[in-house]
Amino acid sequence: MHILSGLFANLKLRYKLASGLSAILAAVVGGVGYIAIDNLSSRFAFVSVSTEVANQMQATSVKREQFLFNPSAVGVDATRTQIKELFGALGASSKQVQGNTAMTIEVGEAKAAAKQFASTFDKVTAETSREEEHLAILQNSVSSLESQAAAINAAVGQEEA
Repeated sequence: MHILSGLFANLKLRYKLASGLSAILAAVVGGVGYIAIDNLSSRFAFVSVSTEVANQMQATSVKREQFLFNPSAVGVDATRTQIKELFGALGASSKQVQGNTAMTIEVGEAKAAAKQFASTFDKVTAETSREEEHLAILQNSVSSLESQAAAINAAVGQEEA
């Protein structure tokens, strides 16, 4: 240690200032690098959650399409379950972006869109149910008309005979 302090004492003032400035500069660059890496890692975490939300949105859309092509109670339940999972992913996303105003706004907009999606799906489900009821009434009416037509046909056949 005594050798190092003696060596440092023999250096000229400009070398001492240059080495001190270099140490300060290295500390600043290291600090900025640490902050940049910390910000980058938090963004990667958000991207991961955003990817999960996107996957949930796609899965929800697939379930909805399956229901629309083949309306059934099972399809309704599967789609509603998928919508709940989407809201869960959006909730996790909200926690990830706390403190970041721009991202919080985007997540809020995504939540609003998901609520609108759920509301529209409920309306489609109700309308599909009404269509099924109307179809059943129509089929009963057609069946009744067929019976009436057969009775009329039989009566006309008896009159002609």
